[in-house]
Amino acid sequence: MESIPTTWQEVEAACAQIMAQPTPPSGCITWPNHGWFFEQWMAQQDAAFANNDNGRTERATEVLLNSEAGVAIASWWQSMYQQGYYVYTGVQRDWGGTEQAIQSGSVPMIITSSADAANITTAAAANGLELVTSRMPYNADTGWTGNLIGGASLWLSAGLETATEDGALAFLLFLNNTENAADWHRVTGYLPITTSAVELLESEGWFEANPNFRTAFDQINDSTVTVATRGALLGTFRETRDFVTQAIEDLMLQGGDPAERLAQAASDANALLEEYNALYAQ
Repeated sequence: MESIPTTWQEVEAACAQIMAQPTPPSGCITWPNHGWFFEQWMAQQDAAFANNDNGRTERATEVLLNSEAGVAIASWWQSMYQQGYYVYTGVQRDWGGTEQAIQSGSVPMIITSSADAANITTAAAANGLELVTSRMPYNADTGWTGNLIGGASLWLSAGLETATEDGALAFLLFLNNTENAADWHRVTGYLPITTSAVELLESEGWFEANPNFRTAFDQINDSTVTVATRGALLGTFRETRDFVTQAIEDLMLQGGDPAERLAQAASDANALLEEYNALYAQ
């Protein structure tokens, strides 16, 4: 393998070469079975996760899990598992187990969050492994539009009493000031979220010395802002993510047709969303 694969198809081809070696690893690639990856791959294909422009022009009333883009994701994921390329730990949302697989060298590739950059890079070095990062692979059949930002975030509620609001705002400003934002990036890999933090890191030569920390930052900055890459807004997002995660597990462990299984997941998610919208009418 002369370069890091950048598409699903290149990943699959690389895995075929890796697993055909005389002494292959236990698997080729891993990532947590978590709905977050499905959402990222939807955005990459410029496909909305929910109707009404991802719930941004009007409240979402339907999730689009079994769209052509969604079925492509589930089909590729299932195929990678069936071929013995994708390593599933057997535990949903298993960030720790997949991290351990790459840190120990039992698999040569992982797809994960930028938040793991520090842990994985440090542990790999301690274990004598060379590790480099590349952008999240995309479906070559549709091309790459962009990626979503992650979900770790802080929110300030509306309608607070003035004293409470001022205190909360002061905390947010402190937490996200230049030095703290840069420090949080250094110790984790989470993206530096302010321009001043980026400028500080660049002035220190941080990215030149630590290129593994730059990859996700560039990936987000190079993304085209569309309805899909802005992400979805819906009241049952967490529950819908669980429906997706379960569907992927079922397709791997029990087999079946990806379109049919995602249609069932969408039906279950939409029933819950309808109930939510009825309870919390605008």
